[in-house]
Amino acid sequence: MRKDFVIRDLIETDKLFCEECKLDGAKAWAKYMTKESIMVSGTLGKDIIGEDSIYKVMVKVFDLKNISFKWFPVYADVSDDATLGFTSGTYNRTYFADGKKVLEEGKYISIWKKVNNSWKISLDMGN
Repeated sequence: MRKDFVIRDLIETDKLFCEECKLDGAKAWAKYMTKESIMVSGTLGKDIIGEDSIYKVMVKVFDLKNISFKWFPVYADVSDDATLGFTSGTYNRTYFADGKKVLEEGKYISIWKKVNNSWKISLDMGN
């Protein structure tokens, strides 16, 4: 298996993750998690562990008025055995709060692992 193909597959998975979240919100977000996944965010105050807990947090995020959330992977790499990888890039999120449009921009990194031949997020962190 060529490493460049695996990296390309991981990048496409991250892009698909974003597109699915635009359609299915928190449900799509949870689809890419496992019971061991960890989500770290400066705005949440504490780490969120497990797909069920992450889903509950993301429901609140996707319930924000006129939420638009997108990200784009800029960097990616995978382990030599193609079981671990990371994507890193930029994101932006817009929504309305208190009658005003809010724009949040930042960077993210997601550490992925292969679970039953599918990429799942082990650790997701954004600033």
